[in-house]
Amino acid sequence: MLSNSARVAVAQSAKAGARAFHASSKVEARKFFVGGNWKCNGSVSQVNSLISMLNQSTLSTDTEVVVCPSQVYLQGVQEKLRGDVKVGAQDCWVQGNGAFTGETSADMLSDMGVGWV
Repeated sequence: MLSNSARVAVAQSAKAGARAFHASSKVEARKFFVGGNWKCNGSVSQVNSLISMLNQSTLSTDTEVVVCPSQVYLQGVQEKLRGDVKVGAQDCWVQGNGAFTGETSADMLSDMGVGWV
């Protein structure tokens, strides 16, 4: 059996939850998301073929599309891919720029216009 103070706490929590649910029900519908991580795959010719296919495709305006090529292809894909298909990095170094061999910092990605990780 619950004590009186426990009942009050449960009732207040339920009211807060109901308000939060009510408020969130007014949010607009979110876009459908499709992301493709290319892992450690690809060659220059394969990457160019994928870019060509994506650039010629018909995409729904209700869908957000993001591709994440290997780091070595990242800048080329970013430069060649149409604007409504976003480019993301597969990984990002957790600290800033510096002597971190093989790492890619968020500042570097941002400088290239890459907005997804």
